Amino acid sequence: MPAAKPLPKKETLEQYFSYDAETGKVTRCKATGGAKVGAEIKYQQAGYLIAGFKSKIYPLHRLIWMMHHGEDPGELQIDHINGDTLDNRIDNLRAVDNAGNSKNRALSPDSVSGHPGVSICRRAQKWVAYIGGRGVRKHLGYFESKEDAIAARKAAESDRDYHENHGRAALA
Repeated sequence: MPAAKPLPKKETLEQYFSYDAETGKVTRCKATGGAKVGAEIKYQQAGYLIAGFKSKIYPLHRLIWMMHHGEDPGELQIDHINGDTLDNRIDNLRAVDNAGNSKNRALSPDSVSGHPGVSICRRAQKWVAYIGGRGVRKHLGYFESKEDAIAARKAAESDRDYHENHGRAALA
């Protein structure tokens, strides 16, 4: 993953943008380029809102973090807690490392069991649970029932600080 580019200072951003923490909306305070005063930032790239500023493009959630907290998250990622990458309310954003962000993923659409880390082992005719992290996949066991495999996976998640939203249904 490429290094995150340094963000402009909070004071500079506040001269050009206005942020509403309750709605997560950002509007322009100064007309720049083709943007008008009061225009809401609605440009998207790869599912995220982006803002052009001084000939550079920034993910809007990173600018919001800087405007609200006054600090550049640096190499940390800004996770959208509820999984909605367009929901930039400050209560929905948290700064985490890559591992922390991975512990708040939506369920893969390919999931057979409906739960991450649980699948059917056709050879053994049993459910199998596993958990991964930092390139290592740990086998949690074979189980007669899907519910037992899910329980084993949930227990392993709680031991490893997974977010409660991990495995939620993917947003459409």
